Parts: sequence; structure tokens; C-alpha cells
Amino acid sequence: MDHHICLKNCLCGAAAAALFVLNLLTPDIALSDSIDVGKVLEKQSNYSANSPDEGAIVEVLAKIGRAEEDRKLETLESLLAPNFEYRQSVQPEKVQVAKRDEYIAARKNWGTDDKSNLTKITNVQNIAIHPKGELASATAFVTYKYRNFSPRYLETYNFEKIGGAWKLLQLIQIPLHPTKADQFDVQLILVPKIDEAKQIARLAEGNADAVVEEWKSKSLSVMNDGYFSVFAVFREPPPVGAKVTLELEGVARRGSSFTVPLSDKVKASSPYYVLSGYVEFNTSWVTWLDATLSVNEKVVIRKRY
Repeated sequence: MDHHICLKNCLCGAAAAALFVLNLLTPDIALSDSIDVGKVLEKQSNYSANSPDEGAIVEVLAKIGRAEEDRKLETLESLLAPNFEYRQSVQPEKVQVAKRDEYIAARKNWGTDDKSNLTKITNVQNIAIHPKGELASATAFVTYKYRNFSPRYLETYNFEKIGGAWKLLQLIQIPLHPTKADQFDVQLILVPKIDEAKQIARLAEGNADAVVEEWKSKSLSVMNDGYFSVFAVFREPPPVGAKVTLELEGVARRGSSFTVPLSDKVKASSPYYVLSGYVEFNTSWVTWLDATLSVNEKVVIRKRY
């Protein structure tokens, strides 16, 4: 799969805040709150490298992207510095940290499980080289585009020159989230009753896309009698603290109705956010089922079965 690097030779306020913070930076969560992800990531232009070192860093970023798309763990390892560290913001004032060995171990199934179907789009905002020429920093808006998920991040790549080659010393990810109802892209999937908790747990096991494709292969467009599981699959996750509500309203033949409310307050940032629950349907007394999904009380999608 092609790796798309869309590079912009400008320094925005969010990118400037991340430059040259090479000693275990704790991300400023407020950065993501001021970014309109839809507008920022659509503005793609070519980055003009100002030096051979900047050009080399652009190439390393491309190699990292291709290694992630193709699941080439050996290639990715070769691009990491011995003291590499990964940091991802998962909650306000809470950062998930992984050392090099942990980061690699989390990708141990690469090459053995299904292909990722990933297209990584790296929109570089700035590259800065330390005056001594041994350290560098690149900031980018990054989209990890799958068939059913497209999480986005503000990423800082901190590099160290080792033996004349740039190696990735630290990767810092700050998740970006839609904030308006019309920015969310959600699939409502209805399937014959299965264990929802086990299905949600499978999303973190390595190939969330394949799990959702399996649900879609069993999905129903017309209701029958019985119990049914419902999954609301978010292409981009809602922000931490958001209230997500799914109301399932059954309309009876005699005009009465019932409502099954499902709700969740997002506690931590995850690239694969799915709200799930189940409902009983009986065609002898229910005419149809209406599903309404809202984020912070703003309707995102309605669907009738």
C-alpha cells in the first residue's frame, strides 16, 4: 500500500509547542482542543527540505510509514534508536509510556496475522535541526487510515544522529478528535446476539478492522424475532469526557413504544471506539426499531430497522 506524506513548510502554533522538547515531554492536551482536524488535515502540500538533514528525516518518516503499512517489524526496528521511547496521551494529565522493547513486543504478530489494510498519511508541519546537528525534531498531523477506523494524532518525532544516520529517539502522540456532530462518521451494525464484551476485547488484540468486517458480514437490515447485538463503530473516536448515547426505540403495532438506552462517558482515548449493547425484537408486537446515536446530546446518526 502506498505511503502518503503530505508535507507543509510552515510552523503552526501547535507544532511550535512541540519543538526541541527532547527530554521526556509530557504532551499538552490543550493543543488538540484548538485544532479543527477536518480543516488541518485536508490542507496538504509539499514540504521543501532546507538541508540534506531535513531531506534525510523526510525519508526516515516515509520508511517508518511503509514499515507500519506493510508490517515489516525488522525494518521498523532498524529505524529506532537504542534508547527509543514511545509516549501517547490517553487521558488529561496521563501518558502511556513504552520503552523500545515494549514497543516492539506489542507488534510481535506483524507478519503472522492478517494484513493491516493501513494507509498512513503524514502531514509534516515542521522540521528543526539542533544547532550541533546531532538532534532533530519533526512535528506532523498523522492519520492512520483503515477500512473502518481513521484515528488522527498530532505527533512529534524526535531524532538522534547515530553513525551518520538519523534514528527515531522518541515518538509522542497526542490524539485529535472530532468536536462537532457533523464531523463524526459512525456505522451502526446490528447482528444476531453475540457476547458484546468479548467482541469489544477483540478490538485490542491486533486487527480491529477484521473484527468489524466480521460483524458487517453478519449484519441485518431487516429485523427478525430474537435478541440482537448492536455496535456503534466510530471512524474517529470521541474525545475523553464525551457522553455517547444510543437510544433504541421500538414502535409497537398498537402505537405504544419502548426505549432501550445505551450510554457511555469516554474515560480514555482509544483509536478504536465502539459502543455496544443488545435489544430484543418481536415482530408480533413491534413494527420497527429506530436507532439514534448522539455525542454530548447532539444527534450524529439515525437509522430505522
